[in-house]
Amino acid sequence: MNNLDIFSSILLTGVGFGIVTYILIVRQSFKDKTFGMPVIMACANFAGDFICSFIYPPSPLEKYINMFWLLFDVMFIFLYLKYGKNEFSQKLPEQLFYPHFILVLVFSYLTTMCIVDSLFRESYSDAFKFIGIVDNFIMSIMFCSMFLKRNRLEGQSVYIAFFKLLGSLCIAMAFCLFTQMSSILYLCVAGFCIFDFIYFILVYQETQSLVLVCQEIQNENVVLK
Repeated sequence: MNNLDIFSSILLTGVGFGIVTYILIVRQSFKDKTFGMPVIMACANFAGDFICSFIYPPSPLEKYINMFWLLFDVMFIFLYLKYGKNEFSQKLPEQLFYPHFILVLVFSYLTTMCIVDSLFRESYSDAFKFIGIVDNFIMSIMFCSMFLKRNRLEGQSVYIAFFKLLGSLCIAMAFCLFTQMSSILYLCVAGFCIFDFIYFILVYQETQSLVLVCQEIQNENVVLK
């Protein structure tokens, strides 16, 4: 097995973990009646996948792969629009919910287009490699921020955190060991691995705390009986 085969195998494994993560996010969001993907990342991912699918597709294969991811992006946006208003109105007037969403979506699209046109006009594959890694780094930070902001597990689970971490580790191994990248991308790869690990620890500890609380309540009920 040559390096290209190893790279492809590790990368596909990471993609598989990513698909599982996204499915679990959708499932948990419907279960808890909230959104599990931060709105900034839902819009940023949608912008990147839309541009890579329909505006600047690097290759026919990559086009269809990104169209697949685009389906998840649409679902995450739907979940935010369906359940996000209650959480939004705790901080800002409810009337600003849709204008805020449109503003985030428009600027996500324009920012992605500017990155492609300004930095990677000669190589769309390099553009979306750069955008994908940077987006993953920002996403990992946003997941930690979402947990700390909510201070509860709604829309999140230890399984989501676990598979997200596994996916990030596989992507990090594939790109760091078998490709050449700029220093900023190495930094982003290290960053999303670290923040995904932090996110997993936060969610795991909260899950264990809830388990202990449930056990205490059960023990009290047994004593009362």
